[in-house]
Amino acid sequence: MARVDGIRWRAARTIHAGGRSEKLEATALTGPGYVSANIYRLSDGTARLHPCEMPAGDVVAFVLAAVPEDPDQ
Repeated sequence: MARVDGIRWRAARTIHAGGRSEKLEATALTGPGYVSANIYRLSDGTARLHPCEMPAGDVVAFVLAAVPEDPDQ
């Protein structure tokens, strides 16, 4: 769970390929919000962001604004 601009989100990060790729998927608990992206770590250590059908800026803004919450609250 995370909160962004007062809205609660269910967010999940899944690690694949021994940490060489990650999937971020988040859904707003109220309203139509959705964020999805893949992150690939290249052999030279750099990371590549591949948003899923949305601008990269939207994904970056979500990640920077997200405040993790205790899911039991």
